[in-house]
Amino acid sequence: MSDTLVKVENLGKKFKLYNKPYDRVIEWMSAGKCLRHSETWALKDISFSLHKGESIGIIGPNGAGKSTLLKILSRSLWPTEGRFEVNGNMVSLLELGTGFHPELTGIENIFNSGRLLGFSDSFLQQKLNDIIDFAEIGEYINQPTKTYSSGMYVRLAFSLFANLEPDIYIVDEALSVGDIFFQQKCFKFLETLKKKGTAVIIVSHDMQAIRRYCDKVYILINGVIKYSGKPIDMVNLYYTLLKTGEPFKIEQSNIDMEKNLLNSVSKEINVPEDAKINVIHAKGHRRGDGRLEIVGALV
Repeated sequence: MSDTLVKVENLGKKFKLYNKPYDRVIEWMSAGKCLRHSETWALKDISFSLHKGESIGIIGPNGAGKSTLLKILSRSLWPTEGRFEVNGNMVSLLELGTGFHPELTGIENIFNSGRLLGFSDSFLQQKLNDIIDFAEIGEYINQPTKTYSSGMYVRLAFSLFANLEPDIYIVDEALSVGDIFFQQKCFKFLETLKKKGTAVIIVSHDMQAIRRYCDKVYILINGVIKYSGKPIDMVNLYYTLLKTGEPFKIEQSNIDMEKNLLNSVSKEINVPEDAKINVIHAKGHRRGDGRLEIVGALV
């Protein structure tokens, strides 16, 4: 039996853009003869696979198409071209409070959202205590979710979805609104899920989380996967792209780009002579490959 849980092949998503709301009506009433829209590709030629117990990260600037990709995998959107295959139970924490009704209590939303995801009441009842304990929102679990803070929303949503023991777990930027201690708790729990075979897709601007918890990282730019590789390499490359100020134009290799960045930085920094002396006369073992050099130090 194959351990591939998600397979994406040449996926693309095109959106129609209308300048005014009634342009859509005019186009519809003319049966498409009077075109009043422009087209933009949010995603183009996306291909990758995800296996059991694997965690991949997707990073990129705002508007790169990250959320669109996750919504397609979650079946909230449908692609314009290409295909994708999901084998197993998938849950997605994409937006704050997704699936929660503001008038229902936390307990009621657990069962309501669980049913929408296809889980039985008996299964949810078995998981109820674990969900409540992990969320750590106290008596608010019996209050309407419209009274919740954004952090409490995330606590309950993550706790619900994680304790459903999914085969595939998709996490977007929603965790960024939680406190740092709860974020660490969540990622530690994701590690536990991974060991049990759950595959994880993480989209985040938190590069430390991407480096620490992902096995492979994809850099998405203008709806296209430009680069992919080991987390530390891709995070360093992404920082380099941001530093250059032209992340959509650069096509150089990872190493070349890092060298260019270091050269440009060294030219910009005016290092005092007394700071250089501290480095020149430093004693001890030298380590590293020389791609990063300390040129000055002051105490």
